[in-house]
Amino acid sequence: MEVKTACPHCCLLCNLHLQKGREIEGVSFKGPLCQKGILAWKITYHQKRLLKPMQKGRRGYKILSWEQAVTVLARKLKGVRKKVGVVVSGACTDEEILVVSSLARALKTKIYTRSYLPSQLSCKTVTPDEIEKCDAILMVGDPFDQFPVIAGKILKAKYERGIPLFSLSARAGPTSWFSQHFQPKPGTEALVLYLLAKMLLESGRHKKDSETIEKFDALKTLLSKTKTDELEALSGIKRLELEPLVATLARASRPLIILTPLYTPVQSWVSNLALLSGAGVLLLSGAPAGMLNAIGATVLGDEEFGVALVFREDPAIVNADFKAVFTTYQEEADLLLPVPVFTELAGNYTAMNGEKIGIQQVSEPPEGVRSIDSIVREIAEKMKVKLPEMEVKVSSKVAFKAEKPRATLPKTTEKFSLLVASQPTFFNPEWKILRPESEIIEICPSDAAKLGLKGSQRVIVRTERESLERSVIIAPSVREGTIYVPDFRISAASLEVR
Repeated sequence: MEVKTACPHCCLLCNLHLQKGREIEGVSFKGPLCQKGILAWKITYHQKRLLKPMQKGRRGYKILSWEQAVTVLARKLKGVRKKVGVVVSGACTDEEILVVSSLARALKTKIYTRSYLPSQLSCKTVTPDEIEKCDAILMVGDPFDQFPVIAGKILKAKYERGIPLFSLSARAGPTSWFSQHFQPKPGTEALVLYLLAKMLLESGRHKKDSETIEKFDALKTLLSKTKTDELEALSGIKRLELEPLVATLARASRPLIILTPLYTPVQSWVSNLALLSGAGVLLLSGAPAGMLNAIGATVLGDEEFGVALVFREDPAIVNADFKAVFTTYQEEADLLLPVPVFTELAGNYTAMNGEKIGIQQVSEPPEGVRSIDSIVREIAEKMKVKLPEMEVKVSSKVAFKAEKPRATLPKTTEKFSLLVASQPTFFNPEWKILRPESEIIEICPSDAAKLGLKGSQRVIVRTERESLERSVIIAPSVREGTIYVPDFRISAASLEVR
């Protein structure tokens, strides 16, 4: 038997056709799938699958009954002095997001997410179909690495229609191989977008219609106050390098900017550049973000919580005294609550264009695993709070954002002499246990020679906050003095041979 569902590993929500006998047996290839889509179903029977509630203690984890687990969490929520955080991944279905947002409202807190949200942009957003219609593409981030399925559409535009491709990211990854690439210092992508906007406006090559958009004059004043040589020095990108892109944007009648998740806040200046050039923005949000955007979620920053409820998200990105994680597999947190995997759910995801993508239940959840809906309702009952009805609204305003870009270029020291470039490469934390390859860092050949490093060697990356062990790949993908550490943070670091 074949069952059609959707892959929950990114916002593209690719069709997934699963072969099922007594158990799920594999994938039927009826459309493009990346490695994540091919392996997604294997979480169903994974050896690290979480099957019972567990609480972390001084001597490790102990198994709890559901009554005990919900009681522990309700007491923590009642006794918390600092604020409560509710962190939700787009890997949650629409139905799960709605009941969780209702709980957040009852607890008088917000819903937080790490996904990019359309509400962060103040310009026209488009769907992947725009790739087939545009006449120039600027990619901010590395879509070929982060969203491999979209690469086919982009390459078709390049080789069949001759569409010029440009890319901007601190690592020269797969996207750079097929485009004219600009490689700034880590954390300074927003400064390059700022410089592009300045060049368009001051040369008079911006779309004249943009002058009627709200806050145009404020933007023009802001851009005039910043010296080009300061932007060049901070970002490492010269104005002359950007001239071909500026000329292309000025000529294009239907330019497209593709934005993928970065650890640098670039949304405001992607919007400003899009409005000045008349470009549409294809926002590849990471995890599906349609419903999160509709319920008014907030993008997670450096917030600190007393208690955090984490739903289908990586608890490592959350700063809290006590973390309760609603998860499908065993991971590091104070309280682990087992919930169904996507093959055990029936429901919907909201795609980027607002379309509802349905998923069918393929298998039954194991005994001891409970739905997020039932757990949330029991928590509310224990705490004697009423779950309010949630309003769903989608609104956006077209306007310039006249605010200085924030560069996150860290300062190096004698001890931490290397810059770290990073970007998210997975948007569903289940990939941490499903991925077949080991975790890596990339370093350029000249730096590897200075440090006496060889390919595949194990090293320890240390920052002021933490350390991790990775395997070395020597490649010309990063600048001298920079290492690439995926799914980490932009920082200064040192390397030690294991």
